[in-house]
Amino acid sequence: MDTNTETDTDTAVLLPRSTQNPFQPRTPDPHYVIKRLKILLFLPLTLLRSLLLLFLLLTARLALQVLPERTHVSVVRVTFRALLFVLGFYHISVDDRRSRSLSSSSPPAPVVVSNHVGYFDVWSLVSTFGCGVVVSGGVLNSPFLGTLFQVLNSISVDRGSQSGRDHARTALLRRVAASSVDHHSHPIPAHASLPVPLLVFAEGCTSADDTLCGFRPGAFLPMLPVQPVCVTYPDCSVDFYHGRGGGCTLETLLY
Repeated sequence: MDTNTETDTDTAVLLPRSTQNPFQPRTPDPHYVIKRLKILLFLPLTLLRSLLLLFLLLTARLALQVLPERTHVSVVRVTFRALLFVLGFYHISVDDRRSRSLSSSSPPAPVVVSNHVGYFDVWSLVSTFGCGVVVSGGVLNSPFLGTLFQVLNSISVDRGSQSGRDHARTALLRRVAASSVDHHSHPIPAHASLPVPLLVFAEGCTSADDTLCGFRPGAFLPMLPVQPVCVTYPDCSVDFYHGRGGGCTLETLLY
């Protein structure tokens, strides 16, 4: 969904408020009997996919142990792209609308801000930008994916307490400041890995990909350049929204 807003010195064009519920899946959940029939019918394919996912995760952990540190971000990016491919994301289109005046050698913005639809936004954005992520508490401690996110210096936030949110805000400011250092003036040793951008889902929640909720200020507190990103799932038979209203899960794609 593309929206253009024109603004001049006298008037401002405001987008109309959406009447759709951003927390409701757009496609109905299949009937219980249909879901169970699909499980029986596609069980061999599901087992194969599950084994491939496990193989990719184990391979990534081994690669992170034996390969030099400067290659770790590339390993994580390739791993997430391979995981998406196994789950059926064979092609991910990127519509880059950044100014053509930016050269390929220009440093990336230290913060990437995106809408949040469901699980797979993180995987696709990490494989595209190679960025760390602000994730909910517990994700960094998961046995396989947690290791991949730790390589990217991701930040865990406990949204259930004020102290947890304050700690995450402080960590975000430090993390972004480290990523925005002028590396021409402060060269990085050849054996070290480059700082990577930080992905922030500024809505603070998931919402359907045809809506957008208000942004929270955390991503903008460092007062540094931000790369906006919009994630959509066009031409898909599956509704990838996952949130308080239900929606897509890993089980949905496995079957």
